[in-house]
Amino acid sequence: MRMRNIVLPLIFLLTLASCGGVQREGVDLEPLFQQNVENTILFEFDKSFLDAEARSTLDQQAAFIVQYPTIWFRVEGHADRVGSIEYNRALGLRRANAALDYLVSRGVDPLQLEALVSFGEERPVVDTQSRERRNRRVVTSVGGIIDPVCNCRKRPNIEGNQPATRRR
Repeated sequence: MRMRNIVLPLIFLLTLASCGGVQREGVDLEPLFQQNVENTILFEFDKSFLDAEARSTLDQQAAFIVQYPTIWFRVEGHADRVGSIEYNRALGLRRANAALDYLVSRGVDPLQLEALVSFGEERPVVDTQSRERRNRRVVTSVGGIIDPVCNCRKRPNIEGNQPATRRR
């Protein structure tokens, strides 16, 4: 009986990890997240400081995320195309880490968050070489599930798992 109590939830978790999206109780969480919470915060030129609007958005994100303790979220940093590629990647990562640290300060378990190596200027919203606020952003999205058995992040439709870590 005890083995069944362990095996059935594990099979359920593995099934979720192999599906197209991250689901909880049959609900795809990415559209739910995007419908209920703004997923993007913006930054001033060459800054990683969180202004009041960004903090307000992150407060809403934190309230959503803590409702789903077995789901992890990606925090992706971006920059505009002013400056070198290397500088912009580092700036995007500083932005992602600022958002991640703020979410943790609002009660989100660090195991639920992953600050990705920054995309820097590689994925602009607006394709321009000049300063563009909409390109200076952090985007939060559903990443996958946290498997309590192996304490690792499961990514839908991607082979292999990465150990969940306490920090970035």
